[in-house]
Amino acid sequence: MCSLQTGGKSLLAAQEREETERATLAALEDEVNEQGDHPPLTVDDWQAHVVSVVAPAIEYFNERMFVESGDRFIATELFEGASVFNPAIAKHLSRDEAMAKLEKLRHLPALNLEGDDNIVDKLKRGWSTYRQKVLMVHSKFEYNKDHSAILSWHYQQYLRLDDELAEDSRR
Repeated sequence: MCSLQTGGKSLLAAQEREETERATLAALEDEVNEQGDHPPLTVDDWQAHVVSVVAPAIEYFNERMFVESGDRFIATELFEGASVFNPAIAKHLSRDEAMAKLEKLRHLPALNLEGDDNIVDKLKRGWSTYRQKVLMVHSKFEYNKDHSAILSWHYQQYLRLDDELAEDSRR
């Protein structure tokens, strides 16, 4: 008997959801028909119409990307923090700006380990050496020739940074 009641309730709930969806689609279709019958005719009407459509999309995007409670906020922060690895950007950063960007990398647990394994702290300590190397980079790579120019530059610098990083760590 209990299973019949449960089955009946779930069937009733499914029917209610279906009816709600039908009503929503009918309301949307009515709105589309209404707008089709009475399109904006003046420049001001068109601007108001465009704003009414675009503004909510921009708000939605900003809330997801730039508000701390947004579901894409951490990814945005990590992307901004990782911009220090682009020599074209890094050469124009002040020390404080670079430290702020590197701090954003703490959102990634692998870079923010406890103790001596904390990569963000190591990156901060090595900033002055990295910046010296970055200043030697040409302002533009020929990407058509070498799509991995920045990666190869980073690797070449990595091969020569051990002694200089040790010197920075002593400061």
